Parts: sequence; C-alpha cells; structure tokens
Amino acid sequence: AVNSRVAGAVRVARVRLARRAQDLEVAPTTRAIEAARESARSGAGLFAFRDPRRPPPAGLAAVRRALADGSGDFYTEPAGELEVRRAIALRQRKRWGRSLDPHTEVMVSSGVRGALFALLVSAIDVGDHVAVPDPGWPGYAAAVRVAGGRCVPYPLEDSGTGFVLDPDRLARCITPLTKLLVLNTPHNPTGLVLDGETLRGLGRIAESHNLVIVADEAYEDFVYAGAHHQSVACIESYFERTITISGLAKTFRAPGWRIGWAVGPAEIIASMTKVQAAITGCASALGQLGASALLQHEAATPIVDAEDLDAKRSVAVNAMASIEGIRCFFPQGAYFAFPYVRGLGLTSAAAARMLRDRAGVQVVPGDAFGIRGSGYLRFPFRLPLPELTLGLDLIVASLNDVIRGSARSNAT
Repeated sequence: AVNSRVAGAVRVARVRLARRAQDLEVAPTTRAIEAARESARSGAGLFAFRDPRRPPPAGLAAVRRALADGSGDFYTEPAGELEVRRAIALRQRKRWGRSLDPHTEVMVSSGVRGALFALLVSAIDVGDHVAVPDPGWPGYAAAVRVAGGRCVPYPLEDSGTGFVLDPDRLARCITPLTKLLVLNTPHNPTGLVLDGETLRGLGRIAESHNLVIVADEAYEDFVYAGAHHQSVACIESYFERTITISGLAKTFRAPGWRIGWAVGPAEIIASMTKVQAAITGCASALGQLGASALLQHEAATPIVDAEDLDAKRSVAVNAMASIEGIRCFFPQGAYFAFPYVRGLGLTSAAAARMLRDRAGVQVVPGDAFGIRGSGYLRFPFRLPLPELTLGLDLIVASLNDVIRGSARSNAT
C-alpha cells in the first residue's frame, strides 16, 4: 500500500500490480524446499530428500581465489566471460562432434531459468503459445506466463513400464500461435530419455510449423544402461532452430551458483544476450570463474558416479515397488523416483500430506508437474545411501500402515 496525505488525513491507496504477477503461484517444488528449510531452522525434524549441494573442490578453490584477489568483483560481458564460453563450446564439441563459435553461439546465463526466460522474451509475443510436456517441470509454465505467452501441454503417457512421447499426439497440440516447442531429455520428473527416432520426428514437426526448439538438457549426464542421451541439435539440420540449455546445478552440484548456458544459432543467441543485458546485465562473475574451473576439471575427471547412482536407483525403485498397490518403474535418466500411488486410494496431494504429517517426510505431489502427474509422487535418490535408506524406510512404513488400516476397515 502507499500512504498519501489528504486534508491532514492519511489515505492508504492500494498499489495495482500486474495481473501476470498476481496470477503466479509458488511452485510446489519451491514450497517443498522452503518447508525443509523451515523444518531445519525450527528443529522439527522433517526429512527431505536433498540432492548434494557441494560442488567439486576445483570450483570451490577458484571461487576462493577470486574472492581473495578481487577478480570476480565486476561485471562481465553480457554473454559471459569468453573463457567460460570457450570451455562450454569445447564441452559441446566433445559431446556433439560439432564446433561452436564461442563468440556468437554461446551465452552464459543466470541459471537454466535465466537462459529459458531470455529465449522466451526473444521468441514469443504476448498471446503466443509454447508447447510444454505434461507432466513437466513447473518452471516452464511460470516463465511462459511472465513472458506473456500461453502454455499448451502435450502428453507424456504412462506405458506401464515408463513414460513415452508420441510425436503424432504432440503434433495435434500445435496451434497456429505456437512459436516454441520445449523438449526435456532426460526428463524431470519421469526419467524419460528420448531416442533418436523420436527426436527426428519431433524435429520434423518443428520444421513443418517453423518452431524454435528449447532443448532442456540439465540432466544430460544422468542416463542409465539401456538408454542413450542424444541432443536434437545434433540431428540433421535442427541445430539452426534449437537452443540447448544446461548448467551447473545438476551435474556439478552447484545450484546456488546460478550459472547456466545456452548454445545455438548466432541470431537467436544475439537476441537472448540483449535480453539478458536488459534484465540482469550478466551472470555472476564469481559463479563464472567457478564454472570455468569446474568445466576444466570435468574434462579430465568425470563428475557423475554412474555406477553409484544406478545402485541408488535400484534401492529406491525396489523399495517403492515392494509396497502392495504401488507401481514404480526404473527411470531411464535423471535421478527421481516417480511412484504411482493411486492404487492405495490416495491422490498425490493426500499421499504427500500424509507422509509429511505421519512420517515426517517431504515429497512432491505428482500433480505439481501437470494433470498427467496426478496420482504420482516425486523424490530424488541422489543422496548418500544411509540418508536415502532412512527416507525410504519412513515412506514404506507409513504407506504399509495405510494398507493395514484399509484392510482393517474392510474387514469390519
């Protein structure tokens, strides 16, 4: 509210905020993080499945040096330090077999969200449509709304052994107003990894409708045996209409450093860089110096322990599948279990609330990720095995209590 004086009295006038801001809601994933923090502050003991937050030592050492010598104290170029862009270009060349121009085809952003928003502002006008996966990360919908667009969800379908994406069904969701197609592989929350044939089909759809593809590859380093991650930007001529985004948060365990990047055709990257300059100026200079060290470290030493993570995947999925009435498949990628709990007679929200109140465990209800996430729960298994086992034991015990209680009710 704003105070203004009228004839000696104070009148309180209510400020009118933009509708796009008033319509935004705090994402359930953010609420879960906030609840875990509040629990830790109050000593309430709520168990949260927290993935690791400690970046590799090489990055920490670089940030400490920058703090000591002041090298991270000022703005960088809007597109990011050239040294960092070169490191990103080298990383992509090793993965894609394609050379990138670090001067024109790479931008360092304030996290993956920063890259996504810069692209949205560059590519859509008010009222334009953006095709997003359902279920899918809720950050897409929020960013599209703030940018003035409208999300049109396309379905990922539960096949019984995992989720699948049918390009024909996606094609039916494209409208005359659609400008962007968001692809997330490996996928959060389902763990789906799109194969080459599916990506070619999606690329053809993008070409036929003249769409820009947003390839969110934040989980690109988390893929299990039997699946193979491919980038749509590497297939045929699709690089020319694809912006690939990733960052430090997942692979490098550094979400708080807020460093992401976008790679793609020079014309789009140039527009995104102008948007970024207008909004944030540039990504954190300290974060970029840490990113440079981490990217160089990764080139010599793998960051992700695939064998360890695969073992934890088996522990999590088998624990959930052991509960009568619950179905839980092995994700092909990322690091989330996504069990279906509707067989217990519980909605996603009711199951999450019950686990919080009875077992003291924080999980995210599946409908936070869209209508097609209804009936599921999501939690990560990328945490130390003793902590993972503790959290799983709490969930299994609580849900088995629900089953026993239901059986007693039915018996009477």
